[in-house]
Amino acid sequence: MQTSNDKMKRAAIYCRVSTTEQLDGYSIDEQQELVMEMCRNNGYEVIDIYSDRGISAKNIDGRPELKRLLRDASNCKFDIVISWKISRISRNLRDLLNIIEDLERYNVRIKFISDDVDTTTPAGRLQLQLLGMVAEFERENISANVRMGMNARAKDGLWCGGKVMGYDSIKVEDDNGKSIRTLKVNENEASTVRTIFDLYVSGKGYKAIVSKINGIGLRTKKLNDFSVGTVRTILMNPVYIGKIRFGVNQGWSKNRRRDKNPDPIIAEGRHDAIITQEIWDKVQAIMKVKGGKRARVYNDYFPLTGILRCPECGAGMVISRVPGAGGIKIPKYSCGAWKNKGTSVCHNNSIKAEDANTYVLDKIKGLLSNDRVIRNVVKKINKENIDKEVPYRKTYDKVVKDLNAMEGKKRKLFEAFEEELINKSEFMERKEQQNSEIRQLEEQKHLCLEVIDQCGGEQISYEEVKEILAGASGIFNNGNRDEVKLLLHMIIDKITIGHSRQIDTIHIKLNDDLIDYLGNSGGASDEDASLFKFEDHEKYRNINIKFAM
Repeated sequence: MQTSNDKMKRAAIYCRVSTTEQLDGYSIDEQQELVMEMCRNNGYEVIDIYSDRGISAKNIDGRPELKRLLRDASNCKFDIVISWKISRISRNLRDLLNIIEDLERYNVRIKFISDDVDTTTPAGRLQLQLLGMVAEFERENISANVRMGMNARAKDGLWCGGKVMGYDSIKVEDDNGKSIRTLKVNENEASTVRTIFDLYVSGKGYKAIVSKINGIGLRTKKLNDFSVGTVRTILMNPVYIGKIRFGVNQGWSKNRRRDKNPDPIIAEGRHDAIITQEIWDKVQAIMKVKGGKRARVYNDYFPLTGILRCPECGAGMVISRVPGAGGIKIPKYSCGAWKNKGTSVCHNNSIKAEDANTYVLDKIKGLLSNDRVIRNVVKKINKENIDKEVPYRKTYDKVVKDLNAMEGKKRKLFEAFEEELINKSEFMERKEQQNSEIRQLEEQKHLCLEVIDQCGGEQISYEEVKEILAGASGIFNNGNRDEVKLLLHMIIDKITIGHSRQIDTIHIKLNDDLIDYLGNSGGASDEDASLFKFEDHEKYRNINIKFAM
């Protein structure tokens, strides 16, 4: 029933599914229709529909439509957010409460149809927290059940991973007629795996093996060049002696590879071995001996690793040490692809580290103190923004026109089906094609709007850029090594080298991350903090500047 408080409220609809088809019995299109019907019945004006397709509710990372909704909420584009269920917004209680808090800060209500929750009352907020805890419990319970099932399958010798070099993952039926997944030897890839083991046993190191196999045209399962890390992983994987190893990485979603499980599951697999036990034992013994060597400790300073780019392949440059006069090793920035994958991929293209560090730091400090350069940069930035916006605005207009045309095509398709001019199978096929085209057009539309929004605001002023760079200058003059390196990586997008092995261009970027860093003192001491404060750095939101010097 419509109330006076709800009358003509501006509404935003949020929908999400973890797959593009079904979840909890409702597709994303069905979610939209149910919420739209509720809006029509209650007199809501639907401002926009935000749909995240095929995305998990574990956290808000990677959910562009939810992020867009929160941005629009901050700009007061609607008064209420309506979603089918709490779990559509988030299954993580902390994320859910943070989202609700953000919306309330913008005076935006949120309503969940299936759960019948209204956040404007204390009882509604309590109900929300209870339901949020249930949703989080469901997610963790599902995750625990999946892990238990995978652990059981691994102990039974079944493959639980993805693609692995040397094997194809196939489905077969067990003795009970149940479909299971196992590994079948891929002879072409298995030959490559045996070559890697044989080369290591013969005394070759990782780098030498990479150069050799890349040089003779061998490739990974994804048809990429081999790297040192790929070779090391193959040599340490017991799958090649017919075993299943599972659970090496713990807390993968949060810690990735940093949290190793000291006691993973290792069981006899149901697949054929590629490597003999004898070869495997030799490889592990060699790795144990080499792993016991004490690493050399250097106290050098290399702030440009990763942002200095190879002139030949564009890979990030890393440090290598080249013997000089008297046997003293000279640190140089060298191509990371060459160092990791060998000469068949690229060459060293090295540049002396000390010379590069001095040149770049001097140029950056010069930029920070040169008013004429800053004014020219600002002028160039504003012109580039205008030039960049024009084609995106034309594309946006065309996409909107195409979307409108698609609505007409949808109506005609439904009419053809109703008039029995086409059968159900043909109708469903055409409908899916139309929906796919609409999704692609919506993605184009959102991309265009983001670029137009970035370019179409107020022009960047000299004072804004000057103030940002003033904070950076303070850190360069007073910060420690770690602070200076961090700032260089925040302020420099990339550094290119010419074929003469000299610095060619330095590409600078000024964005929100840099502003936040400088606006919060960048980790400087209390007495230096005043150097890096902005009077009001919020006014520089959405700055994203790139230019070359």
